[in-house]
Amino acid sequence: METGEYMVDFSLTNDQTDLINLAIKFVKNEISPFSAKHDKERTFPLDIYQKLYELGLMNPRLPQDVSGAGLGLFDECLLTEEFGYGCTGITSTMIGTSTALDTIINYGSSEQKNKFLKPFTEKLMFASFCLTEPDYGSDITSLTTSAKQEDNSYVINGSKKLITNAPYSNIFIVFATTDPSKKRHGITAFIVPKDTEGISIGKELAKMGQRASSSADVDFQNVKIPLENRIGKEGEGFIIALNTLNKTRVLIASAAIGLARSAMDYSLDYSLKRVQFDQPIANFEAIQIKLANMTQDITASRLLTWNAAMKLDKCEDASKESTYAKCFATDMAMKTAIEAVQIYGGYGYTKDYPIEKLMRDAKLLQIFGGVNEILKLNIAKSMIKSKK
Repeated sequence: METGEYMVDFSLTNDQTDLINLAIKFVKNEISPFSAKHDKERTFPLDIYQKLYELGLMNPRLPQDVSGAGLGLFDECLLTEEFGYGCTGITSTMIGTSTALDTIINYGSSEQKNKFLKPFTEKLMFASFCLTEPDYGSDITSLTTSAKQEDNSYVINGSKKLITNAPYSNIFIVFATTDPSKKRHGITAFIVPKDTEGISIGKELAKMGQRASSSADVDFQNVKIPLENRIGKEGEGFIIALNTLNKTRVLIASAAIGLARSAMDYSLDYSLKRVQFDQPIANFEAIQIKLANMTQDITASRLLTWNAAMKLDKCEDASKESTYAKCFATDMAMKTAIEAVQIYGGYGYTKDYPIEKLMRDAKLLQIFGGVNEILKLNIAKSMIKSKK
């Protein structure tokens, strides 16, 4: 193990414990009782987000100099795990906005922060991170959305696919190429307000899971924005996207842990009540092994996630650690949800019980923020390269 990869003390402060307790109470009263309804009806719960905003739990990492709470990524992970316990669909909306705003927080100018971040502290707003395209998902170096400079403006043309929050977003962070011949070195990031002429939002996508969140395709036809809406320099968009997604993956991992905890708790409660052969099925060793695997995998996932979040809060390179956490935790959440269905038996396959929703919701976590298979290939390539 290389120096710097050892895990550190994760003792929580009193403020962090209070933050968790606030989130737990909110989830219990405002999210969990309504998550099935929003899933069934495919409704975007604006009332829940408004209450979260009023409690100061939306976008907790907005800097203090724009009147934000100024919390760290580790703090947001604590919150995200609890929200994931209640509903990962609702949580994904928050992660989507956080991801978009991260680009401005970390790479925006002072003027951009005041203009585009401060409004998020004044009222409930949403944002979208526009990277994926119809023909290019994992291969972001080949994106075709273009941005051409004309006098004091950029003109953006292209389409983005599967964009979280698109129907409700106030701003879009758009990655486009200013020079296709340069591949990754031609990618640049831009801030595009929703009311800019030339933006069209496609129909809301009907998803298998996480149906409380909202996603749609976005088209940009001769969308003209001022030069000052460019984030960083031309050609820095690729690095901006990668570094931003490192933080996003840690938040996705936290949501996965919350979902898995929910599946485990449902499974434990059910196994204590469900009687077969004159005894609770919790007495059977096969069930006990499943439960033991759940709790140990959840604990391991949390340690990986917290380790990555801690390094990122220290502004250290945690690209490997965030990838480990995202892949391990989301695979774990899918496995845990499947095992929960198995514990419930036939009932777990019906919509009369909450487990099938968790299984549907878990699947997206393995895709969202970077497909796990691609991320694991990157891990392996890094390992092989280190030996050459």
